Amino acid sequence: MGNFKDLDENQLAQIRDSLWNRQYYLFTGSGVSTDSIGPMGPLDSASVLRDKLCDLHGISRNRSLQQAYSLLDPDGVRGHVTEPYHCNEPGPSVTKLASYPWQRVYTLNVDNCLELATKRLSSGLDWNFELEIKHFSDDFSELSPLNVQSIIHLHGIVDRPSDGYVFSYPEYAKIISRPNSWMLTLVQLIRTEPFIIVGTTLDEFDFTYYVEQRNQNFVRPDVAPSILIEP
Repeated sequence: MGNFKDLDENQLAQIRDSLWNRQYYLFTGSGVSTDSIGPMGPLDSASVLRDKLCDLHGISRNRSLQQAYSLLDPDGVRGHVTEPYHCNEPGPSVTKLASYPWQRVYTLNVDNCLELATKRLSSGLDWNFELEIKHFSDDFSELSPLNVQSIIHLHGIVDRPSDGYVFSYPEYAKIISRPNSWMLTLVQLIRTEPFIIVGTTLDEFDFTYYVEQRNQNFVRPDVAPSILIEP
């Protein structure tokens, strides 16, 4: 995998043009929201949430977020996930990301920071477009017209807690045991389409699965390169 600073002027121009022509997909993890503010202050990253839940249950911090989350009862889910991850003030990271025209956004985040940032930007700039929010349990829909920005929450969203989250391995296994059109489509897209991936690490169990679908045999020379932005 090449380094961004090694790209030549032609490649940089291709990235710029593809981005502004809405040809890039965006894939985000919890890192993009840690400078946003929720009811309890800055939003926790996935690793900080894991440590807090491990301490809550009195288990080793070497356990995964999925294992720690699976020990929560419904009140615990509400108090440690749903309520804390409601966004009060979107930070500079999601605000910057919201300012670009994405083909579609896929996110592992359960917070609603990107939605709030997008709504504020569209109101301030008087953009004529509709914000489309999808939960992983929703039926698949084709790409909407160009005046619609779609955000797909692959792990659930705090605005729809009753529809469930995906944090534990049993929950994830339950979802992938039946056809899930959003996940299946993402697998196909990430093989050939240009993605900008930011705010996540290879420690995310399903992110690793998606990235493993992409190899040099699928790379198309006629599209801009995909970009992984590491911390």
